[in-house]
Amino acid sequence: KLSPGWEEAALFKARILLSQKEPQKARAFYESFLDRNPGATSVRLNYARFLIDQKEWQKALEEFKRVAAAVPNDADTIYAVGLLSLQNNRLDDAEKYLKQALALRPQNDQARLYLGQVAEQSKRYPEAARWYREISNGEYYFEAQVRLGVVTARQGDLAAARRLLDGIDVQNDAQRVQVALAQEQILREAKQYREALEVLNAAI
Repeated sequence: KLSPGWEEAALFKARILLSQKEPQKARAFYESFLDRNPGATSVRLNYARFLIDQKEWQKALEEFKRVAAAVPNDADTIYAVGLLSLQNNRLDDAEKYLKQALALRPQNDQARLYLGQVAEQSKRYPEAARWYREISNGEYYFEAQVRLGVVTARQGDLAAARRLLDGIDVQNDAQRVQVALAQEQILREAKQYREALEVLNAAI
């Protein structure tokens, strides 16, 4: 009552409602508070995360976009908008926001991986390969190498793609399975069904 627009108190009240397993009351409170205080960025960001927990991807995307417009230099928010755009199959928006996130945080290799996927879904295979090649080590290197093998095959060089996939340094059975499935995929797409089956039998 003393400070109706106090974001910290609003966030605490929302946490209490959620801890009491009252998501509908929390939603009503978030929406009411934001109606009265549209510039409350911290509350809006928490509301957007709440919507993700509720699997309301489109509505979450709308709220994240409002936050991104208010804080255009916040790398985490811009990145979240890119991911949600990708999840909603809005590839142009995904590409725009992921590139912005990467400009704000150049070490974000996961953004490069998703930009490769956006280019791949748009059948821009040389561009997808360029994004995957930019990931030279670290947590996302293995997945980038697998995707690079697939897009190399889709550009018509099946032999190079197989060499690339065969040359990946696998660390565990899960990675071996992923490489085998990628090899099977490129052979199947090339209509080399017998060879694809042989890859699966060998992996089993």
